[in-house]
Amino acid sequence: MNNLSLSREKKLETALVLVVGLLVLHVIFKYESFLLAAQIIGALCILSEHVLTLVAWGWTKLALALGYINGIILLTLIFFLVLCPVAFLYRFKNKDPLQLKKKSSGSYFITRNHTYTAQDLEKLW
Repeated sequence: MNNLSLSREKKLETALVLVVGLLVLHVIFKYESFLLAAQIIGALCILSEHVLTLVAWGWTKLALALGYINGIILLTLIFFLVLCPVAFLYRFKNKDPLQLKKKSSGSYFITRNHTYTAQDLEKLW
């Protein structure tokens, strides 16, 4: 908890975001518990520097954990729902894209009749 080096303004900003978020939840869902929680968090953070630090630390750690978990989940979903199907479709369409299977001829060398120009060397990649 000591390595959290936030200024008092940033800690108060974190508490304000929490309070406003709870007030928005109160307006949307009409639960009095959200209003009560917003009042308690707001009052305790204004009155006690220690509580303010604890709230800012907890909120920061929660945000870091959610960011880590979301990154893993999103990358996993993209891999399995986008990249794998594209790779499987390409594999079914092109039976030997890397030319790994033995050809009837004895060589893998492909003769390419191409005259290089200056434009070929301008954008190599």
